[in-house]
Amino acid sequence: MPESELVVDPARIRQFGDPTDTVFCLVTNASLLADIRLVRTAQYLDYRILEFRGGEDEFARLMRAEVPEQAHVLVMSPDCFFQSPPVDVLGPRRKLLGMA
Repeated sequence: MPESELVVDPARIRQFGDPTDTVFCLVTNASLLADIRLVRTAQYLDYRILEFRGGEDEFARLMRAEVPEQAHVLVMSPDCFFQSPPVDVLGPRRKLLGMA
């Protein structure tokens, strides 16, 4: 395992709860994309890694265009300021967790 590798294991993120019928989405900056290894042991329907370039409008676009209605969304954005979106953007069946 390279020193710079970031391992993300959604099965260990207990705050999200049951992954049944849910898609896991990791939203991160371009600088981290090559260093992330996503562990796919939880029972998610699918796993996605989405690039975030920053800005409230960009995050809202990602949520509407690329994140399914039922999703667990982990945001790792050390390069861009991230602010939790309004409820109408998040939707009723998405769970969001942000990390600096």
